[in-house]
Amino acid sequence: MRITQSLTGGVDISATILDLANVEKPKTWDGVSLLPILQDNKKQVRTSLPHIQVWGPEPTRNLALLDGRYKYIYWYYQDEALGLTPTEELYDLQNDPFELTNIANHSTHSQTLKNMRKLYDQQIQQWQHQTLNYNEYAEYGHLLNRDLSWSEKLKILQIKGIADKS
Repeated sequence: MRITQSLTGGVDISATILDLANVEKPKTWDGVSLLPILQDNKKQVRTSLPHIQVWGPEPTRNLALLDGRYKYIYWYYQDEALGLTPTEELYDLQNDPFELTNIANHSTHSQTLKNMRKLYDQQIQQWQHQTLNYNEYAEYGHLLNRDLSWSEKLKILQIKGIADKS
């Protein structure tokens, strides 16, 4: 059995299979080959990994970004009746693997939060430029944008019929 601490995701499996078959993966694929890790379990093939959750009830949708040690999550949804406001979470997975303590507002982690926001924003830009306009995925490039106001996000939800028009 081989164990690695390398950051990987399910999206990497198809890229690995293509690499094993000596077939070049399309440039637009997010996955990366895991062959370097299979050859040396200490290798790293990525510096960050997005975790996209855009199914289920709207308030549960978010984008998380992992960098191997930290996990940053942005919840964009707002609903005063439910007490929901856009929220950030930051977890130190090395010291808090069960994600019990949100450190986003701890001053000792302000630089880490800034770094994770930067990675997150880069992921949103990539999403906006590469996502197909299918099944409302393109809209989430805007809904998950930290810099877009809730009123602008609500308009997107209403136009697409994702939220009630009120």
